[in-house]
Amino acid sequence: MWRNRGSRIDNNQPEHHEQPEIPKLPEKMKIPEPPAIETPVLERPQKKKRGSSRFAEAGGNKAIAASTVGLTMALTIGIFWWIGSLIDRKLGFTNLYSMIGAIGGAIGGFYQMIRILIDISKDDK
Repeated sequence: MWRNRGSRIDNNQPEHHEQPEIPKLPEKMKIPEPPAIETPVLERPQKKKRGSSRFAEAGGNKAIAASTVGLTMALTIGIFWWIGSLIDRKLGFTNLYSMIGAIGGAIGGFYQMIRILIDISKDDK
């Protein structure tokens, strides 16, 4: 066995260390039963009636719903153009991402416009 020459070794200690005895656990431990949990009854939401729109269900007016189309288009295009111009300033481009943002905003605005107009037209049937 290798020993350090500079370290002090107690010759009275045995070379190997004996492991202390591990206390034994009882054979059968009683584990308490967990408390009973009531499971909630989940109900499915009712489906919309065919031909009804979200505006009719909310008690909305068709004119008010139709007036939101223009505002939705303008805000969608404006917000996407603004985000694109921020990216242009950050990356040093000249109106590249602002134009991409305006086109993306127009596509998103037209999508919203079509959804709103379809919902309004469902009430007429």
